[in-house]
Amino acid sequence: MHKMTFLEQLNRIETESSKVLGKFPTEILLLNSDSKVIAAAFMPEDNVILVNSIYTELTPTVLGFLAHETRHAYQHQVITGDIAPKPSDNPVLWKKEFDNHIKPSEDNMVDYATQAIEVDAIAYSEIFISKMLKRKLKIDVPGYLRPLIEERKSIIEKELNFDESSKEAFIVSI
Repeated sequence: MHKMTFLEQLNRIETESSKVLGKFPTEILLLNSDSKVIAAAFMPEDNVILVNSIYTELTPTVLGFLAHETRHAYQHQVITGDIAPKPSDNPVLWKKEFDNHIKPSEDNMVDYATQAIEVDAIAYSEIFISKMLKRKLKIDVPGYLRPLIEERKSIIEKELNFDESSKEAFIVSI
């Protein structure tokens, strides 16, 4: 029996996440970097998700990074019209934030973290990892961000397509 490589596991998870979101799959590539700052990133111009190669094992943290970036890929597909938006999606605001994305830094973490695209991606990643691991997990975020995430989670959770077959196909040893 073939043991999946880390990259194969990441791509399988992204495919399952894409089914949940109703989007087209996004390719995962490993980024060769020693940076501990960049864990993962969605690159809209190439439609790929880069995962830092310092990560070599599938952990809940890596699952969270991947779900977060998959949600950004979903947002981008909604913005470009590749897929139809769900009722609570806001493609006009998402496009504005993609076009003028505030990058995280020590000086602007509040502005970065409270962008609608970031709140949405954090909310989705919490839902995704909780459903897939069958236990409630919350990402450690500053207190000012928690109410925004909880509000967004309560809205988008109803719009996601989690079925038992995707959960069963997804269970891995984490």
